Amino acid sequence: VNLIVVLRSFEESGARKLMTAFGAAQAAIHLNAMFLLEAEIPAALEAFAMKFADIGRRRHVLHGRDVFENLTVSRKEELFRLKQVLLNLTLRLREIFVARGRHEDRMALTVAEMAGPLRVAAATLLELEGHSPLPPPLAPKEALEKIAGRPLPALSQARETRLLPAGTASATLLLMIELANRMRERATKL
Repeated sequence: VNLIVVLRSFEESGARKLMTAFGAAQAAIHLNAMFLLEAEIPAALEAFAMKFADIGRRRHVLHGRDVFENLTVSRKEELFRLKQVLLNLTLRLREIFVARGRHEDRMALTVAEMAGPLRVAAATLLELEGHSPLPPPLAPKEALEKIAGRPLPALSQARETRLLPAGTASATLLLMIELANRMRERATKL
């Protein structure tokens, strides 16, 4: 679960008050949070264009006003960031395959962690190619399956359980590398 907490300021006392509840939420639901100052939104938008385009498509406001209501990411920024993310994913996945290739459990964790960014990249690519956005909340999952041309149950299983059936982690990781490469090739043609 990903969460953005938008703050006016980041104070030690306020952050300390969150520590216990935040730790429990991390353990219970694998919570990841970005603590973002309102003043940092324009810089974050520029630095993480693909992420914020996805936020613009799928956000749910839990409390307060919607600071991303008028969010706009330029096509140029989003495409640049998409290609950058896909290249980075490819390089990291190759390194992880070589470094952890004999450890199925560690590769399953990598699949769990990298499936989300790969799925978001797929949704971004399809949108940049002119496909209408898929309905949330499964849009990124469905987008990657559309690009793969088939369902990808191993990615869902790894994300949900952080495990994969014995003997499948290597093939799953190699498939992720192939998909990232294929998507990057498509992105370079846009």
